Amino acid sequence: MEPVQQELPFQTLEMKRIPYKLFGLVTNRTLEGNALIHWHRERCGDSEKVHHVEKSELAGGQFPSQKFGANAAWWQIMVMTFNLHQIMKRHALPEPLRTQGLKALRFQVIGVAGRVIRHAKGLFIKLSGGETMAEKIWQIRERIAALAQGPPVLSTA
Repeated sequence: MEPVQQELPFQTLEMKRIPYKLFGLVTNRTLEGNALIHWHRERCGDSEKVHHVEKSELAGGQFPSQKFGANAAWWQIMVMTFNLHQIMKRHALPEPLRTQGLKALRFQVIGVAGRVIRHAKGLFIKLSGGETMAEKIWQIRERIAALAQGPPVLSTA
C-alpha cells in the first residue's frame, strides 16, 4: 500500500522522494545570491509589523468613504505619513525618541501645548514642557534643516 501524499498549498519539487518547497526572489539589488537570501530571511516578519502600524495606528483599516477615489487618497496619505515617520525616526529624532511609535510621538512632540507671546516687539513661544522640550524641538528642527541641504558634492578636480 502506497502512502497518501499530502497536497501542499505551494509548489514543490520532489527529489529522492523528499518534497522541497520552491521559492524565488526577484530583485534589483546587486548582491550575491547567498547574501540576498540571507538579507531576505533577516527581514522576515517586518511586513506584518508595517501592516499592523498602517491598519491600527494610522487608520488604514477603516476607510472614510464608499467612494474609491476618496479611499485611494486616504490610503496614499496614510502611506506617506508612514514613510515620513520612518525618515524622521532615522534622520531627525534624538536617540530616545527613535523607538517610539507615531502615537507616542504625537503626545511627546507633535501635540505639545504652547502659547505664542508677542512682547516688546518680539515673538516668543512658551511650551508646556519647559526648556527641555524647547531644546528637544530645536534639535529636531536643526536635523531637519540639515536634511534640506542634502549631501555634500564631491569634486572630481
